Amino acid sequence: MSKDKKDKKKKKKKDGKKGGMCRVFVDSENVGNLIPSTLPDNTEVWFFLSDINVYRKVYGLLDDPRFHVVDLLETDNERRREKNEMDLAIIAFIANMITDGVKKKDRYVILSFDKGYDRAIHLLSEENPRLDISRETMSLRQFVEDTPDPRKGDFFKGSLPRDPMLRRKAVTCQDFTKFRETLTPAQRKSLRISQKKSTENGAATWFEYDFYADKYLLFSSGTLAGTYDCQEDGQAEYDSLLNRPKKKLHPARVTHRSRSRRKKKKPVAEPRLLA
Repeated sequence: MSKDKKDKKKKKKKDGKKGGMCRVFVDSENVGNLIPSTLPDNTEVWFFLSDINVYRKVYGLLDDPRFHVVDLLETDNERRREKNEMDLAIIAFIANMITDGVKKKDRYVILSFDKGYDRAIHLLSEENPRLDISRETMSLRQFVEDTPDPRKGDFFKGSLPRDPMLRRKAVTCQDFTKFRETLTPAQRKSLRISQKKSTENGAATWFEYDFYADKYLLFSSGTLAGTYDCQEDGQAEYDSLLNRPKKKLHPARVTHRSRSRRKKKKPVAEPRLLA
């Protein structure tokens, strides 16, 4: 056997030892439908969905044979979807897949924020010691493009909100400003800290915590008034905004005299004489 063939065989063995297949199972109800432009060579994806509108958002990967769509939609529209249906479908899918055996280098990853998977993952690992399975809290795009894991503190300098819905939106944005733009008015209000309404001018003043930069933002009447390393640093400005007196209006605006001057007098129509 020639040296070139031996070298090729050695390279194949080394490449095989570096890593096996990474099988990813996406809970689209939980982490959303953000997908990468392409998949790595050693990655295979099962994308679980229950909304027909999601199809148009994953068109870019439908031609890839390593990207599989698992449709939980039923043709019978009278059937009501059950709670945790997608969670159970993903666990059953993995359990059925590993019945034929598990390769040592293969990895199984569930993308979801739902902690309910953790118990099932623990049981599967106990039954199959060679099984490498875990749950990651990020979208498919972030997982493939190797975006830093928010749990490790590389992406976020501060702690994330406790609300699961806000956490899902946080990992899809690059900064706090874009994150706020994706929120509803009620969700924005839930971020407010120490909100008070001034008795002097009626303006609402509050803090918000920027977990991307680990800063506290001071707002007054919806306008950013300052940025601080900690809430105590902005307390003096916070108090001054609450105690700021109401601006005095021009006397003409108070008495509405200027408005009455601008008001044109309508000419009085002369009475018509009947013939």
